[in-house]
Amino acid sequence: MQGGVQEGAGATESAALGRIFGTFAAHPDPDELRPASVASAQPVGHQMAWLDRHIRDFVRHELGVATVDWVVLCAAATSCAVAAYNIINPGMHGYTGDVQDELEQPYFEASWTENMQIPPEEIWQEVASNQQGGGYTSGGGGDPDPGGNGGGTPQPDPTPDPQPDPTPDPTPDPTPDPTPDPTPDPDPTPDPTPDPTPDPTPDPGGGASNPPVNPGPIAVTNHSFEATGHANGNWSPGIPGWDIDAHANADAGDYDPSQGSIDHTTMTGSDLAYLYHNGNGQSTVAISQTVDTTYSADGIYEFSVDIGDGNYGGSGDEPYVLNIYAGATLIGTYSGSTGNINALRTVTVTSDVSDPSLNGQPITFEIVSPASGNGGDILVDNVQGTVRSASGSTPAVPGVTDSHGRLIPDEPVAGCPNNTDFGGTEYWRTGDQLDDRDLLFDVDVGGDGFTQVSSCPGIPGWGYFSANPTFTLNLSGMNDMEELEIETNGTSCDTVLLIRDSAGNWYFDDDGGPNLESEIKFEEDDFNMAQFNGVVDVWVGTYGGNQCSFEMEIDTED
Repeated sequence: MQGGVQEGAGATESAALGRIFGTFAAHPDPDELRPASVASAQPVGHQMAWLDRHIRDFVRHELGVATVDWVVLCAAATSCAVAAYNIINPGMHGYTGDVQDELEQPYFEASWTENMQIPPEEIWQEVASNQQGGGYTSGGGGDPDPGGNGGGTPQPDPTPDPQPDPTPDPTPDPTPDPTPDPTPDPDPTPDPTPDPTPDPTPDPGGGASNPPVNPGPIAVTNHSFEATGHANGNWSPGIPGWDIDAHANADAGDYDPSQGSIDHTTMTGSDLAYLYHNGNGQSTVAISQTVDTTYSADGIYEFSVDIGDGNYGGSGDEPYVLNIYAGATLIGTYSGSTGNINALRTVTVTSDVSDPSLNGQPITFEIVSPASGNGGDILVDNVQGTVRSASGSTPAVPGVTDSHGRLIPDEPVAGCPNNTDFGGTEYWRTGDQLDDRDLLFDVDVGGDGFTQVSSCPGIPGWGYFSANPTFTLNLSGMNDMEELEIETNGTSCDTVLLIRDSAGNWYFDDDGGPNLESEIKFEEDDFNMAQFNGVVDVWVGTYGGNQCSFEMEIDTED
């Protein structure tokens, strides 16, 4: 439209608009919205035609200028639309409801696609009041159902609504049926999984996993043969706590030897056991005891016994055999002879079999007097048993047991110095005895099998030593001593010295003495002399590992 305003055109437009608006203003009731010349009985279509004619006349005189007349016209048109909606809506609502009724019936009674004539206003009012009242009623001024359904009475017929309910019910029923079917499928899947799991379980129970070893002593019943309690010089066959296996005029029992018949200082208690056979070549005798300890392939089992001969007729150098069994299997043995020494000495036998198939078998210790040409007595006393873990243990070697249950090997043992499993030749001295009489002895060390101590963790020094100490001192009364001296003398080789006191302290010396001799001196100003009471182990070696002989001296000063 143009931006300017033309007065003539505006007057014409205003006149046309005035006719339209005046009509609406004079007749606010939609029923009266028509010219006076149009009869009230004329349908609304004629009234709309009249309105259309006047609107066209207004538009024809409009010259494109935006005026207030356009705003008034738009307001009037909106009012007409609202009025028309209010007039037509009730009828259309009823009509659509009737169409729904027709569609819900199993058949159509009449065609509802025919042209529909809008009924008079009185019918609209009645239909509107029926809607507000909660439903249609038959009669009362006409049938509101354009399809000829006779009002809303047939509406209960669509009760077939519940029919679809049973239809979906069977539908979900088969749905859960296939659902449990795949559920058992995974069940057999985990079943084979646990089957292989128990298979490896029995393997450890079959001996692959060895029972734990609790290191320590093995209890031996009547270990020193004191149970009977004989008077001096008396004896009797049978030994409480021990089994006897005798053949061909052989015998075994317990015995209290009289003075002079044996060196009593080598005995434990007053009684001992004897094993006798007559030497006819078939006569043998053995005593044995099965202890509470059971076998583990991780354990090393060791028994010691004081064994020898007496100073009387029928006693002399007799052979013997010491055996250790796991069940019926021999796991350790040692053979020797008494030596005709009229005394006892300690001998040890150690197991050397590691067999998991024997796990759990009972341990048995046996002393045998085998058949021989001479015959006579073997005397035994003080049977002791121990078990230790095989891990880190030294190999089994022949020897005797010291007073602390350690092995004194017959030959030097290769390895780092070890005072746990091994002891040295024993000496018992007080501080005063070492002061009054120096302890002197000849020593022969070195050669094959010695170990360089510098490779041993926790051990000081260098040079070559054996695993077992050269000797063991059992000292007492050292608190009153001002000095303890240990040294090598008179040697042309380079000796080295290693000492461990009773408190577990290590000391080393190479050339502390004159020439290439070794010497360690402990003085009360520098040491607590009480730490030398008890077991003091001494290792003597050589700097280069060569064979060497010399003299050892140990003395004190008070």
